This record gives sequence, structure tokens and C-alpha cells, in this order.
Amino acid sequence: NELVAEIDKQRRLLAESEARYRSIVETQSEAICRLDRNFRLQFANKAFQDIVGIRLGDLIGTRPTNLVPAEDCGIIESALSKLSPTIETQEINCRINDGKQELRWIQATIRAFFDDQGRPSEYMLVGRDISEKKLAEQIAVQTSKLATLGDISTSIAHELKQPLAVIDLAVQNTLSALEDKTLSEQEIRRYLSDKMNRLASNSERIRTIIDHLRVFGRKVDDQRFAFDPRESMKAALMLIQHRLEQSGITLQFAFGEAPPLVRGHPILFEQVLLNLLTNSIDAIESRKAAADGSSEAYILVSLVRNEFGLCCILE
Repeated sequence: NELVAEIDKQRRLLAESEARYRSIVETQSEAICRLDRNFRLQFANKAFQDIVGIRLGDLIGTRPTNLVPAEDCGIIESALSKLSPTIETQEINCRINDGKQELRWIQATIRAFFDDQGRPSEYMLVGRDISEKKLAEQIAVQTSKLATLGDISTSIAHELKQPLAVIDLAVQNTLSALEDKTLSEQEIRRYLSDKMNRLASNSERIRTIIDHLRVFGRKVDDQRFAFDPRESMKAALMLIQHRLEQSGITLQFAFGEAPPLVRGHPILFEQVLLNLLTNSIDAIESRKAAADGSSEAYILVSLVRNEFGLCCILE
């Protein structure tokens, strides 16, 4: 009887302890969930349920990867692959469906618990909603991009003005040729063919600039993909070439061997490069003004491999 009473007592104490634990977890503002060794949900507090818009009964047995966009599943899978008895936690940022056909951002810590054989026995995920922070970051990036466009507007205007001037001259010359009675029909055809090709070439240049400006000014999402950094460098040069020429600055690129594709967003990389180039031009112009001279100046942009990966360096 004493043994039975002790067992009942321990069960009661365990139940009370679990109730206190659940009470604490349920009142937390952070989203908390417990998962089994197969990373299937066994428990989720109210904060987690509110974020995903699903009640606990419908969450039990599901995997969190079912709640995130397909392109973000790799973030979770990558974090799980790095967990070990010596590395028990991983930090992740990913999007999650909120049950209303919208995506929210969460910042979470995944903690793994291991058995005596070093195999994961269960996991715990603790996260918080950072959607407002992400929105503020996106607004700041967009504002910065528009400011960058404002800073280089003169250069952009020049890049558009040049082909327009060529087109205008080509049209005037074509009209004059059509009125010239001394030219044979064959000569006029040859002349028109040359001018039409020039018109098409410069129209294409204008279209390329405008299309790029539309992409550059568009809101950037948080998706990352592989791109060639050299293409972003060429695009940045196109937008700032006129100001470099006005300031008498030569821009040189040093790529070395063909760099690997990098994962990120090419427009954001281009924006950072434009800001650095603009600051460099300002510094060189100030130095020239202080020296009261027109010494030769150049900016060298290099792609270098080091312990951090592939780095872009301005000198």
C-alpha cells in the first residue's frame, strides 16, 4: 500500500509539474513547440498556434516544413543537418504561412536533445514573429534605392540623352537624304539601311537603361538566388559612367579568374556598389578641390577570394 501511495504521489507531483510547465509556456509571447525525433509536432503553445492560424489538434503529427513555402524548406533542413551532440542549437529566419494566405517572418532557435547513442530524441523550437521588423527593413532598402537613383539622376539623364541625340541626328540626316535629288535610289536605300540600324541600336540602348531602372526601383523581396557579380558591376557602371567621366575618374575592374556565382540579390549588391562608388567619387572630388589640381584619379574594383568567401573591394 505504501508503494502504491508513493507512486500515486509521484504521479500527482509530475502532473502538477507538467501543468505548471504548460502554464508557463502558454503565457509566453514567443512561439514554442516540441517535436519528436522525426521532427513532427507534439505540442505547440498558443503563440505558435496564433501565428500559423491552426489549432493544436490539427497541428499534432505535422511537420513545420509543411507550414513554410517550398523555397524556405531548405533553411530548416539545413539547420537540422548541422545539429549534433556538440552543436545542439541552430538559428533560422524563414517565412511561415499564417493561415490567411499570407506569409509571416519568424526568427527561431531549434534545439535538439540527443540520447545516449548520439541520436536526436526530440527537438524544441522557440521563435518570434519578426514580420514588422522585416517590413521596416524592406522600406528602408526601398528608400535607400530611391535616394541612390536621385544621387545618380544626372548620370542617368546623360545616358538617355546620348542615344536620343544620335536618333534625332539620324532622323534629320535621313530627311535631308530623302530630299536630295542627286542621290540614286540604290544610294538612298544603302543610306537608309545604315541609319535604321543606328536608330535600332540606340533605341535598344534606351530600352535597356529604362528596363534596368524599372528593375532597380522595384521592391525587392527576401528571396536569394545565384547570380554573377560581374553583371551587377557592369549595370552599376552603366548608371554612373557619366559622373565618372565628368570627374575625370577612370574605373577599373579586376576580376581575375571567372568568379563563382554568388547567392544573394543582384539589385541589392548593385545598390551597395553604387553607394560605394558615389562616396568614392565624392571623396576624390573633395581631394582634388583641396589640392587645387586635376591629378589623374582612378577607382579599382576587385573581386577577391579570401577566408570570408568572395569579396568585392574598392580602392
